[in-house]
Amino acid sequence: MSYFEFLIQWYNWPYVAAALIASLAAWRPAAAEAWGRWLAHRLRLETLSGRFVFGTFWTSLTLVGLTLNGAIHDYFPAWLNRGFGPVLVLTAALSVLLTRWVVRLRDRYFPPIHAVSFGATNLSGAAGRVVSREVATGQPGGRVQIVTPDGVLHIVRVKTRGERLRFGRRVVLLEYDERDGHYFVVSESGQVVRT
Repeated sequence: MSYFEFLIQWYNWPYVAAALIASLAAWRPAAAEAWGRWLAHRLRLETLSGRFVFGTFWTSLTLVGLTLNGAIHDYFPAWLNRGFGPVLVLTAALSVLLTRWVVRLRDRYFPPIHAVSFGATNLSGAAGRVVSREVATGQPGGRVQIVTPDGVLHIVRVKTRGERLRFGRRVVLLEYDERDGHYFVVSESGQVVRT
């Protein structure tokens, strides 16, 4: 049996339909946003993107359902007709768990950005990440990005006091030096790497 023949079997219809519903996130973003916010509320997710929740849930329902049915088709073919209901319930439960995990992971590591600011002077004490190749004493042009809770991405110029910080390093902004428009920074872990 080809994969296409497998997809058009009656027990896969709900998952093929879920794939079509997931495409609604691209074709009807306003509807996907509204339904996604409703779904996020039901799943107890605090996220800013209902559209992402909507697409993730229906995509995970498709992938999990087709994967489970494929495994049953290969290893337990006699269960295909009898196991439709339990597989559908198991698929829905796993899709909810997968959606919660993916949305939380996305919101944690890729928070939504609403605005961008360059050179803010009121961020002392904020934690950020080095986005230039290196920040070291005597080397101008080091940059750090900070995302504030209100969704603003700040990019500021930084310098150190005897510490060498490479790209991607987590840092804390100290005081702002008005003379040259740079913040002093220190490694967030507190491990000082001398130059």
